[in-house]
Amino acid sequence: MRKKALVITLALVLAFASSAMAAVSFSGKFKIDFARNFDFNDNNNLFDGTYTLTPTLNFSISASSKGESEDRVDWEFSSGVIQDGDKWTFSGYKLGLYDQYFKAWVWGAGAELSDKATQFGWISASKAGGDLRSRVEVPVADVATVTADFEGTTMRLFVDGAVEGYNVGAAYELAKWEDEDNRTNRVVVQADGSIPAGDLDIALKAAVGIDVKKEDSGFAFGVDATVNPTDALSLNVEVKNNDKWAAKGKTDVTAAATYTEAAFQLKGEVSQSFVKDGDNKPGITLTGFYRMSDTLNYGDLFGDKWYTNDAPAFGVKAELPGANFSKLTIDATAPVVADVASVKAKAIYEGKSKYSADVLGRIVATSKLTLNPQVKFTKTEANDTLELKLDASYRIGDTGPSVTFGAETETKTVTDTDVKTKTGKIFASVKVAF
Repeated sequence: MRKKALVITLALVLAFASSAMAAVSFSGKFKIDFARNFDFNDNNNLFDGTYTLTPTLNFSISASSKGESEDRVDWEFSSGVIQDGDKWTFSGYKLGLYDQYFKAWVWGAGAELSDKATQFGWISASKAGGDLRSRVEVPVADVATVTADFEGTTMRLFVDGAVEGYNVGAAYELAKWEDEDNRTNRVVVQADGSIPAGDLDIALKAAVGIDVKKEDSGFAFGVDATVNPTDALSLNVEVKNNDKWAAKGKTDVTAAATYTEAAFQLKGEVSQSFVKDGDNKPGITLTGFYRMSDTLNYGDLFGDKWYTNDAPAFGVKAELPGANFSKLTIDATAPVVADVASVKAKAIYEGKSKYSADVLGRIVATSKLTLNPQVKFTKTEANDTLELKLDASYRIGDTGPSVTFGAETETKTVTDTDVKTKTGKIFASVKVAF
């Protein structure tokens, strides 16, 4: 059934693309990966054994057509085809249809659209397409929007609107509709908005749901309130209860306080789950950030672009479930030489027999060559592992593709026997876009 739907979708796209108003573009990437794994314990060297050379070809097609007014796209389509060895794989297709009265999408094979969910995620349609997904969105007289989402044998309906400055909505989920004995029917109603409370405004979210079953029904409710007494201080409280929904007889309570200044941010969070006949223990999480520059937001200090920060930054996170120590994480980044070299370090401590330390460097040797050395040590009850890695990227020409290459080794010691093993790898790849 899914293959038939996919064939029909592609046929529609080709029919649309034949229109004189359709704009069609092709692009692609060709990549060659070179690798060689070796085991020092077998006395192998770099010139023994077999190297692998793997080519990968990826084609992409996109097409769209604008309406008569030229300010609205009537439809658009994008997809990819990947050649990996002797296999061809269809990937990332998405078709969007945009009428004056509705919008519709069909997507899958790795493509994403957008997440759609109620408060607290009790009914949720993810952005991931899987093999085949479809969604229709219909505005109703500028008052509300109705969205129907279909995933396999699950249908979800969302209604979103606004009343007197408050957002209101409802959702319905019918899952496993083909199985009369095990199908699920869920209904959720929700509202959110800002409520004046003296000199303060309370940002409030609330939702109520029911899980309708033949023998017994489950009930769920949730309330989330956030208030900012000052520009720097934010307080949040959330209460969720699920009766035979996500977890039988479970109530979650979370309270958090965040204090933010230009140079630092502190956050404390206490959570407690109450489960009938369960071992109810509170969870405490304490987080702190310190930065000497506001180049990056606090949430991005140790992310993918950490090396763009132009001053040192530090972070610490302590997790104390049951009011007992569980995990301590420390992060740090700093430029060593401005615009040339930066370093990032991360340490995790979970006890005397379980901890790790990871140091990553980034060196811009020239405008064409970038080096990334890395050292990581991990200790567990079973093993001690030391990993060394160096990868580099070299840009061909002034605006050409980059060649990525490097080497890595891993030394592992069995704690009880002191037996060591050592393996390694050299690798290189080049990717050309067209």
